[in-house]
Amino acid sequence: MNKLEQAKQQFLKALQINPYHTGALNHLGNIYFMIDMLDEAKQQYLKIIKINPSNVNAYSNLGNLYSKINMQEEAKQCYLNILQINSQDHQTHKSLGDIYFQINMLEDAEQSYLKSIETNPRYDESFFNLGIIYKTINMAEEATKCFFKMLQLSPQFPNSKKNLEYCEILLSKKNFQ
Repeated sequence: MNKLEQAKQQFLKALQINPYHTGALNHLGNIYFMIDMLDEAKQQYLKIIKINPSNVNAYSNLGNLYSKINMQEEAKQCYLNILQINSQDHQTHKSLGDIYFQINMLEDAEQSYLKSIETNPRYDESFFNLGIIYKTINMAEEATKCFFKMLQLSPQFPNSKKNLEYCEILLSKKNFQ
């Protein structure tokens, strides 16, 4: 029996003793998520929310699950629920921005990434994603600033250097014309 299966069995035993233990439900849901038993994972997260409607981990995990199965509206609602509980959660602002980007709501995505950066100015992924937004809408100067900041924060972050170079080429062409 592999380690995930052993852990799953232990959490199932724990839940027989206390079916309302949100920590065990969350871990069990995460195990189900990792082994691609998404319906079972979803059920665990929904149980947690029923027990504790303020559990941001359950909303986050459920939002990630919905995002994985392309249920963007449901994912968006999970992230908005988290922000009602904690409006300063930079990772949730970033995740919400990702959802907005996926459904082509670029202005909302931009605002979510900016809010993520406002709440944590060192959150490199938000700079990268904001740069992608600006690159997508042909705002090369703004994109360049984001990719440059991304490289300052995380020099090894995948694709940042390539995107920065691309934007610099666009800017040099624009300035040359």
